[in-house]
Amino acid sequence: MAYEIPSKLQYDEKIILNLNFKQLIYAFIFCLILFSIYFKTSWNISLKISASILPIFLGVGLIYFNLDRFLENIYHWI
Repeated sequence: MAYEIPSKLQYDEKIILNLNFKQLIYAFIFCLILFSIYFKTSWNISLKISASILPIFLGVGLIYFNLDRFLENIYHWI
């Protein structure tokens, strides 16, 4: 019994920690940002934590929740 394989299948190669290449690039960029906020500034610890909250949420959104595609769809809709 023959059946058709859908032609619009997408497969992303998982490299490290079950992340694809684009997700790893985002993780690397935001880890560098967080590293520079935490170790390269001479702020007190509460200011370091509050300054790193936004990059953490943005990085998690881009890595795990496809925030870039969501923002692109909103841009094209507007």
